[in-house]
Amino acid sequence: MELPPRWKVHRELMRLKRQINGLRYGITDPINRKIWDTRRPKRLKPQDGVVPLRDDVAIFLVYQPNRCPESLFTSLQYLVDEGFSPLVVSNLPLAAADLERLKTLAWKVVERPNLGYDFGGYRDGVWLLDHLEVAPKSLLFVNDTIWFPVSPKADIFGRLRMCDAPYLGLTDAYNFDFGGKNNAARPGIIHVTSFFFWVKEPMLSSEAFRQWWPNYPLDSRKRYVVRHGEVGFFTAMRDAGFSYDALVKKEDLLAHVDGLDRDGLIDLLGQLSIVLSMYKDERERVEAAIADGTVTREQLHHLIWDVVRVVNPSDLMAYEGIRRMNFPFLKKTILKNKRVRDHFLVRNAEEPLDIDPQIIAEMADLRYG
Repeated sequence: MELPPRWKVHRELMRLKRQINGLRYGITDPINRKIWDTRRPKRLKPQDGVVPLRDDVAIFLVYQPNRCPESLFTSLQYLVDEGFSPLVVSNLPLAAADLERLKTLAWKVVERPNLGYDFGGYRDGVWLLDHLEVAPKSLLFVNDTIWFPVSPKADIFGRLRMCDAPYLGLTDAYNFDFGGKNNAARPGIIHVTSFFFWVKEPMLSSEAFRQWWPNYPLDSRKRYVVRHGEVGFFTAMRDAGFSYDALVKKEDLLAHVDGLDRDGLIDLLGQLSIVLSMYKDERERVEAAIADGTVTREQLHHLIWDVVRVVNPSDLMAYEGIRRMNFPFLKKTILKNKRVRDHFLVRNAEEPLDIDPQIIAEMADLRYG
């Protein structure tokens, strides 16, 4: 009897491991949530900042194992200038100097354990507002996985205020767990990305919004935080009848790809921040055709369009996103990749972007992913 290949055995073992862990966490997560919710009133001790309470509140989730970078304070200053009262929620204890500086740019600062990643922190921020009997007219959720604004001219809120929907984000995306290249009829669940989203009335005071947060499972697995938090929240709000809008939509990126000629597509292929491993063979064929001069626009368009269709815009374009698509932010994760970062810096040296020099400086300190 012929034995199955090693890669197949490994894949099935990993699948079994995920299933076992899923059963385990399905039992322990609700227990951990109940324990934390019982302890939370005594554990969450907000410290006052100097920014007064306003109608618009921003829950700013911070996770900085080392010191807070300068860009974080730039982002907070931007929010304050735009009329927000930041509630800074740190998923780690803060250095004393950072804590004192954060207070100068915040309404409140609170430290918590890293339970549930960003959505765990968002959840505690919502609870704290209720606990303090604060009812803002709008609520912004943002975390420090992005640099924003990329330049003083990036008019994020001027653009967002032109949108009528009660649920606004910087981007929308497909969640890759729910589809992908091998399931063309079901590419994924479209949703607003969770690193920056803004909730207004009537959604903010709705029963759907208020009931969702206490019931969130406080999952501590990153993949499931995306599934239950980012996608779960969006799905619940959509099912409650609330519309959304975003500054950069999947349809905008696809239209951009459709409008490029052969040379433009070749240039874009070199700038895509992430091309998933399952596209490796197709990309190698296209790159070989580029090298020998036989590549056609159709070949390029097929590969790039398929990648853009399924990959989160913030994980896809860095330099090109700012230069061509007016992205007002940069996702830090993709710049941890040495190839992506080097490409960005080379292109920016050749044709400089209107970007805050502090962001460029901080790129060099990101560890390779």
